[in-house]
Amino acid sequence: MAKHLDLDSRTDIQKGLNEKKSFTEIAVIIGRNKSSVYREVMARRHYINYKDVSTVQIKNACIHRYECNIKNLCKSPTCFKRTQNCKYCGNCNGYCKQYEEEICDTYSKSPYVCNGCIKKPRCPLSKWVYDAKIADREYEKTLSTSRQGISLNQNELTKLNDIVSPLLKNGQSVRFVCSHKSDELMVSDKTIYKYVSEGLLDANKFDLKRSVQRKTRKKAGPPMLVDKKCRKGRIYCTTENKKKGRSSYACR
Repeated sequence: MAKHLDLDSRTDIQKGLNEKKSFTEIAVIIGRNKSSVYREVMARRHYINYKDVSTVQIKNACIHRYECNIKNLCKSPTCFKRTQNCKYCGNCNGYCKQYEEEICDTYSKSPYVCNGCIKKPRCPLSKWVYDAKIADREYEKTLSTSRQGISLNQNELTKLNDIVSPLLKNGQSVRFVCSHKSDELMVSDKTIYKYVSEGLLDANKFDLKRSVQRKTRKKAGPPMLVDKKCRKGRIYCTTENKKKGRSSYACR
């Protein structure tokens, strides 16, 4: 079983949430522990502000919108609701001093998202939603970011530099340094080569004798394309074919 979730598993999670299934039921479908489903949903759900919510109702997320009687708040002559209550316009949220955003209590209990909520099409409130494609893109971005840079902090890098650089500048090889300083070093010889090539140590590649001696490899030429039709009628040579005196390369 793969350690990380893939897009298919995340799609199954989204489908299960849309069908109002529990974390336990979703975990059985994707073959994981329910705690893995919980961590995935909590880590990869994305927030949608009430201003960006797609709803058939007016985008008014004020907690006082049902009993509000304020009129002509924005003073705009083009507002078609200015003579009525401003709550029917929805733009009053940015002007009213009494505005207080209503927070849905769904986020405080399972499933912590609005995917399976029956009020979602008409709800004007801000939402937490789990989307498989968005979650997978965030995962790929996090995975790529975690593999960049080095795994040492500045103090560890300074300590490594104080041990390795003087020996390399004195003509010692990286293999020799790693074998004789194995108790003090926390990295392999391959990692030291990497740090030297990236310029993270005082020693540079010219302090590595074998690196200076090696010539730069020439790039290979363009690939040679072979017409596959020329292989028709050819078979691999067997003992019987050799006895019949057929070619040792290809037998017709």
